[in-house]
Amino acid sequence: MEKQENTISKKELDIFYMVEPLLSSVLIEIKSFANKKQDGILSLAKVNMINKILIPAKELFKDQPVNDFLEILDKDSLPSYSDTVIVIVQYEAALRRFRSQNIPSTSFDLTSWD
Repeated sequence: MEKQENTISKKELDIFYMVEPLLSSVLIEIKSFANKKQDGILSLAKVNMINKILIPAKELFKDQPVNDFLEILDKDSLPSYSDTVIVIVQYEAALRRFRSQNIPSTSFDLTSWD
């Protein structure tokens, strides 16, 4: 049986369900910092923590054109809070598209129970 174009592996699904809520919570926090001080600079520790989420998320898109637009945070030139919001929002949009293309809306999903 051939693999269908939108078929994802269990590993990819596990990564998606791991990074999606983490990225959403980080975005809330970073937006809060950005609202207080847009040009404030992230600490190296924050960049490293965020990159631990972005790197596996980026891996989900390694064979897709959107991957060319996704960046991890540069720890050598620490980004501002507002720049970080832009980066994370791009990942969030890519993850929403990943969900809509690969996960049926009828699937049981505990992350949507708020």
